[in-house]
Amino acid sequence: MAVQSDPIREWRERYARSCLNVDFEPLAGAPFHASLIPTFPELRLVRAELSPGSVFRDDELLRDGNDSLEVIVAQSPELNITHQGREVRLAPGDATIMRASATGRVGSRESFGFLEAVISSAEWEERGARPEEGLMQRLWGKSEAMQLLRLYIGSVEKGFTASVDDRSIIRSTSSTSPCLPPQPAVPSARVARAPSWLRA
Repeated sequence: MAVQSDPIREWRERYARSCLNVDFEPLAGAPFHASLIPTFPELRLVRAELSPGSVFRDDELLRDGNDSLEVIVAQSPELNITHQGREVRLAPGDATIMRASATGRVGSRESFGFLEAVISSAEWEERGARPEEGLMQRLWGKSEAMQLLRLYIGSVEKGFTASVDDRSIIRSTSSTSPCLPPQPAVPSARVARAPSWLRA
């Protein structure tokens, strides 16, 4: 008698844990589907769409030594995140920041999606940004800082340069952080109103 395959287990073990250094816990009884697409690999941008459940990193996965910070932007009606003893619920367009070096979960009881931008600690430090202030804080999707972030990511994904004040928001993949538009791409007064974790 042939052994029945388990597509969820196979995806978790052969792809999620081995290639992405994450795992997935499905909601019992929910049909399984998963799509994780690198939309701009050079800048480590990933769009994820998953069936009900949660993506997580456990103690074993933390052994990869990844010390990056991850900007998670909700792309579904509800996204629940648990990390470093805190919980936050995001609406579409809202975001928060997580540490890859600590355990955490991102998920929903419904099918969900999110955009992830992975930024190394060295990149944040190089630009003088203070991402710790945004850790597990709900970053309102309609705020000016988040609108600038989505404008930048959207233009990167579409492969064109958006210009403001004769400066390119996208200059080159080697010199630009995936969530920090280079100054003075926006007027200084607007930059001053953005939270410090987003300022270059």
